[in-house]
Amino acid sequence: MKILSRSLIVASCLLASIAQAELKIGVVNMNLILSKAPQLEKASAELEQKLAQPAEDLKAEQAEIKGMEEQLKKDESFLSSDQIIERKKEIIQRIQEFKAKEAGLNQQVQQFRQRSLADLRNVVQDIVDSIAANEKYDIVFYDGVAFASPKHDLTPIIIKKLSAIKK
Repeated sequence: MKILSRSLIVASCLLASIAQAELKIGVVNMNLILSKAPQLEKASAELEQKLAQPAEDLKAEQAEIKGMEEQLKKDESFLSSDQIIERKKEIIQRIQEFKAKEAGLNQQVQQFRQRSLADLRNVVQDIVDSIAANEKYDIVFYDGVAFASPKHDLTPIIIKKLSAIKK
């Protein structure tokens, strides 16, 4: 019983000292940073430029397949059943090849975006670490905070520092 009461007294003292100490808290809105970071805008432009030709090639191939399907519909009454089957097989093969190319392109896009986001998150974390150390923050929260006073919001500072980085 004595040990329990001593533990309660120690815990009460600790809680009282924590309550009296003023914590410096910061909050970071990662969604806002992701929407305003110039690094992501640059990465998006780079991605568009890199994938413009493959995307055009896919559009042209899709139009070609559609033309093959339309031509088959027009010629169907003049073709033998073997010729119709052969053309349908060719169209199906082209569609499968098209879908494989499209999936590969989508995978490249996804990988590029994931790398860009990971790189940006690392830069943001470095900035947060720097701010927290230099300005002596005790706690910095990322998303998941229902409300934070603007005086605790570090997001504008981080966006300003991201804009200053030429990357």
